[in-house]
Amino acid sequence: MSKRGNGEGTIYYSEKLNKWVGQFTAGRKADGSLNRKSLYGNTRKEVKEKMTTALSQIQTQSYIEKMM
Repeated sequence: MSKRGNGEGTIYYSEKLNKWVGQFTAGRKADGSLNRKSLYGNTRKEVKEKMTTALSQIQTQSYIEKMM
């Protein structure tokens, strides 16, 4: 497995959740802190595909954040 480049996020397995977790930076908040987003999936491949989609949406400025 190779290292991911700058701005591509990180993927790891959470034993507590029994799921794969992907985290990436989606810009900055109004106060200047990083806006980190997390994605979850049952397989590493699934998380990688979700991250690729989300990062491409951020690049094309079509990413929509979920409101809680």
